[in-house]
Amino acid sequence: MENITGFIVLVEPLGEKPIEFIYNGEKAALNVGDKFIGYFWQMTDKDAAGNFHKAHIRKINLVDTEKQLFIFEGEAKFNVSTISISIHAKMGPESNNRFLPKEFDQYDTWNLI
Repeated sequence: MENITGFIVLVEPLGEKPIEFIYNGEKAALNVGDKFIGYFWQMTDKDAAGNFHKAHIRKINLVDTEKQLFIFEGEAKFNVSTISISIHAKMGPESNNRFLPKEFDQYDTWNLI
């Protein structure tokens, strides 16, 4: 999927080494095997060829797994060449997702408290 902004995503490092990213304005590390779940809201740092290099993802903490309710935590900025990003859930309310293609029906909808 080319553009998955607007979804709750899972971020994992590419390769076999930890990667650095910016979290709340400071350097942080994401180790191999670690998972970062957040709301993918923006891409920046576009080059002349039209490719973006930075993914802005707001960290999410799922506080009620039964009702799938979450709160936002900090802001992260990742270099897209160092990570893999995959859809983890849809962002609620569900009415916002009614026009998505059927392929997205497989994902749960999480709602902000």
